[in-house]
Amino acid sequence: MRRMLKTEWSAGLEASLTHSGEDSGAERTEAVMSLLSRLDIHERHVVVLRVLDGYSVRETSRWLSVREGTVRSRFSRAMSSLRSSARPPPARKNGKKQESRNGSAVPDAQ
Repeated sequence: MRRMLKTEWSAGLEASLTHSGEDSGAERTEAVMSLLSRLDIHERHVVVLRVLDGYSVRETSRWLSVREGTVRSRFSRAMSSLRSSARPPPARKNGKKQESRNGSAVPDAQ
């Protein structure tokens, strides 16, 4: 099993996300770091180990000393949160709020 000191996670995360200095890469890195910082620390650890470091569910569970089901549920919650955070707000037509099918105003996403 690959090993990394737990204190090196954030440094490894930043290094994994850093590109060759391109503007779009730097902006993308900043956006990803911002999204990850919104996650609960336990969910963030799972995402970093699973996605950025490439660990399996079993390896991640051993590394974090939790059950495999816990890794799966934390990963699922984290990815759902990241998806909803990364979505752009709904578009407005002509600067007006969108209306639902029954004519009531659709609330703004916050």
